[in-house]
Amino acid sequence: MSTSYYGILKEASEGKVNLGYDPERVDVKTKHHIPENLLSYFLTPDYPRTETDIFEKDEPQIVGTAYLTDNYVLSSVSRSSMWNQRRPLTAYWGELNMAHYLQVRLLHDMYDFSTASVFTRQKENKVLAVINFGTNGGDKHISIDRIRDGKFKAKDLRLRFEFGSCKDLDVSLPVRENVAFTAEASGCKTAIRLLEARFDHLKGYWEKGGDGENSWVDYVIYSGNEKDFDLTQVAQAIYAFALSFGNQSDELSADGADAVISDNVLNASWGDLSVQAPVKPGKNPANL
Repeated sequence: MSTSYYGILKEASEGKVNLGYDPERVDVKTKHHIPENLLSYFLTPDYPRTETDIFEKDEPQIVGTAYLTDNYVLSSVSRSSMWNQRRPLTAYWGELNMAHYLQVRLLHDMYDFSTASVFTRQKENKVLAVINFGTNGGDKHISIDRIRDGKFKAKDLRLRFEFGSCKDLDVSLPVRENVAFTAEASGCKTAIRLLEARFDHLKGYWEKGGDGENSWVDYVIYSGNEKDFDLTQVAQAIYAFALSFGNQSDELSADGADAVISDNVLNASWGDLSVQAPVKPGKNPANL
């Protein structure tokens, strides 16, 4: 968040929530006031805890889950698109002036692909997720530039686990796509296991990268000459993974998770977590 946000918190709490920043703007049209019964969330927070919010009450509901600890927060939403203005699976850790993040992205020519949908279930520091594709969703935007009849051109398609403000990432990529691995960066680590990876006949592979400020681990679906894709002609396009997040001292694992395809539906499970999603691209699979 910008420093002005922390200044607003200070002003809205009459100085009780003081993170060292004064309001940068005093001309806001509406003065804020944090209700007394909510101040404890800032002054004496209870960690670790799980915060659950219902964003869409009508069925199928959209439920947000955040697992908060003294050192990190891991959060997910039960269904969403992979549009770049949404953050359906993220983690944050670090200090106020040096925050790090983990974000899961599905990229089309290195830009977030809005026609991809994600479904998740979370328990504490574990998330089970499935990503599939719509034939009438957006490309860079969810509605302005919708793909027509499932057709689009691409030089590159990839699933990215992005570690923000992490210049160095310690990871040993698996030799096979469905083998679990861990990635460590800036005091926290992530265990990842790709349970299912299908996009018609394409054979993907793992790749590590970075730009000097952020680092990432990619599962490359396709990379090469520009190619015509037609999602209406793709029988199976789906990705499922298990992810756990914690401190470097934590014993993390993605073991025990599984995914099975039956009657064109992928059923992923991990302990008492389960997610189902159709494997064949269709219209608006996330019902958004």
